[in-house]
Amino acid sequence: MDKVAIYARVSTADGKQEFERQVNDLTKIIKNSGYVEEQIEIFTEKISGYKKVEDRPELTRMLNICETTPHHFKAIYITEVSRLGRNPRTTRDTIERLCDLSVQLHISNPPLSTLTPDGTRNNIVHMMLGIAIEFADIEAKTTKTRMASGKLTRAMKGKTTNNNQPYGYTSDKDGYIIIDEDERIIIEQIFESYQSGIGTRVIAKTLNEMKVPTKLAKTKPNQLLNFNKSIPSIEGHEIKWTDVVVRQILINTIYKGEKKYLEETIPIEPIVSAEVFDYCNELHKSKNTRNILTKYEYLLKDLIRCGCCGRVYMGRYVLGGDAVYRCTSSLKKRCDNRSINISLIETIIYSLILNSDTLLKTLENPNEMLS
Repeated sequence: MDKVAIYARVSTADGKQEFERQVNDLTKIIKNSGYVEEQIEIFTEKISGYKKVEDRPELTRMLNICETTPHHFKAIYITEVSRLGRNPRTTRDTIERLCDLSVQLHISNPPLSTLTPDGTRNNIVHMMLGIAIEFADIEAKTTKTRMASGKLTRAMKGKTTNNNQPYGYTSDKDGYIIIDEDERIIIEQIFESYQSGIGTRVIAKTLNEMKVPTKLAKTKPNQLLNFNKSIPSIEGHEIKWTDVVVRQILINTIYKGEKKYLEETIPIEPIVSAEVFDYCNELHKSKNTRNILTKYEYLLKDLIRCGCCGRVYMGRYVLGGDAVYRCTSSLKKRCDNRSINISLIETIIYSLILNSDTLLKTLENPNEMLS
């Protein structure tokens, strides 16, 4: 029994596109030619037409059947030549490949067939397709340019260019980017904690312990997400905070009011001051380029605890102020205990050590330390 194939493709650029219209239209044409449902095999995929053939699984599978099982398909049906591909050279090669295999390619818009009734190459149609392929490429590139221009115009007006806003932001009914007041609090806590010396891993762990949902957990709680082929899919509500996500927030200039789009910088309402943002970024850079010879050693690191909450004190720098020992409770719930000036307390400790009888006796008889 002769078989025919339908190949339908939609682009990844438009998430609303589906295959049904192409499949339904082609099925009607095929049945009007005398075929029945059982004779039709359907190949569909959602992928860019500029991808190479080997990167398009369904097209590759269909072509492999044509090559490994001669005469399996009497014909292949597509709605228009751009469905077969957008890249002129790749698309021409695919058409010629089918022609060499004596597989008829029927195009419904405009109605064209690549082989004559006696099975030979239809040169006039191939010439027409060459022109159509070039026009399809021009059309795609023009549309892409217009879309990019339209998105840039929207971005320059402070409007969203997609449905995914960075954590801390959302969009109003007119598409303007605005601050999400609930998420603002978390962003402020992240920057405050980091400038206080709390690392990104601890911040992420604390947010998870506090059950603060991530952006995906809030916007796509039941959607199955797949970020990597080697990692199993996961539902949105299972996405947790990580140190990588926290670092991405710390270096995203949108939080100081500078949204980057292409090569443009667009003013947006900030969540943190430019001083806080820049300080955290300098701190981040210093951690990434840390030199052991210049690393500051805190004399009382991990040796003193907060008298109010019992959490350990750690040495850190406060924006616009001095180096201090500070309680690490700042992210979960700030306790009432004040920071301790490092210079003051370490000067006192040094003074006590230098004035101790034990140290004075040791300095008088240093050789005893070697015995």
